[in-house]
Amino acid sequence: MKLEISKFEQVRINKIKKIGRNNILVIDHSDPKSGIKMKELRENVGLNQKDLAGLIGKSQGWVTFLETGRIARLDIQTTINLALALDISVDDLLIYLGYMDKKFVGGSIQPQLATVLKEVKKDKQIALAKVLRKE
Repeated sequence: MKLEISKFEQVRINKIKKIGRNNILVIDHSDPKSGIKMKELRENVGLNQKDLAGLIGKSQGWVTFLETGRIARLDIQTTINLALALDISVDDLLIYLGYMDKKFVGGSIQPQLATVLKEVKKDKQIALAKVLRKE
């Protein structure tokens, strides 16, 4: 089973990689609640630990450790692979696990508008956003 990444998802992944330091997403995954949520996600898509491990290039033991909170850090590529294997966006995975508060919405902007906004100073972008929210 080959995991496919959309062009938009690849753009978001590249942005996440730029943020990561030494290819490590600094996520405190040692909270047992995160492991329980990861197990729920895996079971919801009908995968057992061995299948998930194969899809993400890890061992079944590693998945067990992940689901019991014994994995303290996730590297970016593993996070991406988990999201793909669980058929969920990286944003939604991080939100569900409690590492992000809200979804990245940059992809919902029309490409032409995004091109124009890229050239506008940040303070003017914020002012424009405030005006548009009031409508």
